[in-house]
Amino acid sequence: MNQPSKENVRQDSLKQLELPAADRAEQPVLHLNGISKIVCAMPGAGKSTFADNAIQAGFKVVDADPQHFKFLSDKLGRYVDRSGEPIGTAQERVANPNFTQEYFAHIVAVAEQADLVLISTDPQIRQALIAEGIEFDLVRFETSMKAEVLSRILNRDTQQPNKIIADVVDGIWDSQVASLDQPGPKKIFVLQPGQFLDDLFHFDADTASLNPDQVILTEAFDRAHRSN
Repeated sequence: MNQPSKENVRQDSLKQLELPAADRAEQPVLHLNGISKIVCAMPGAGKSTFADNAIQAGFKVVDADPQHFKFLSDKLGRYVDRSGEPIGTAQERVANPNFTQEYFAHIVAVAEQADLVLISTDPQIRQALIAEGIEFDLVRFETSMKAEVLSRILNRDTQQPNKIIADVVDGIWDSQVASLDQPGPKKIFVLQPGQFLDDLFHFDADTASLNPDQVILTEAFDRAHRSN
């Protein structure tokens, strides 16, 4: 099984943020309007779709996928066992003991150039952000949405092993959702049934005529504010 190498993942993320010199003056600068530069969101929240739409609109938004860092792989992006030998199936993947350090370093590197970085809700990553004094917001689902979220993960169009990810989310749903309400994030946003990140953070057309760069918070969301 192959995936992009960790270095290629970082280079590809940074390449998305580059524009030809002639276009740089026209690129909008994202005013976050109180939103943290780093936003943690659970699987199925629509991070990739939101990032793709934002990039097409000219904004520097990156979906920092943790899957490229969670398992041992070689420089070619092939999943390997502890001896460095390639493996054949997703079920054989070996957890990367350096996941926290490598993924955190990737987040920090990308955040230096991006307007907004979307990351996972892994507890060790949230703790690393807190330990380093880096502000972040968090997006979670309303607790009754388990079946809907699992369906989203299973049916999304991606090269990731959706069934395995869905099984993990299924197994940790109750403890994960409960842990996400702990102090740490600057703000916590709760998605309701049928809602995605695109519903929460959006570029408002009416405001665009006055400030084409502004991100508007949708008022209808249940928001719990946290302060460190």
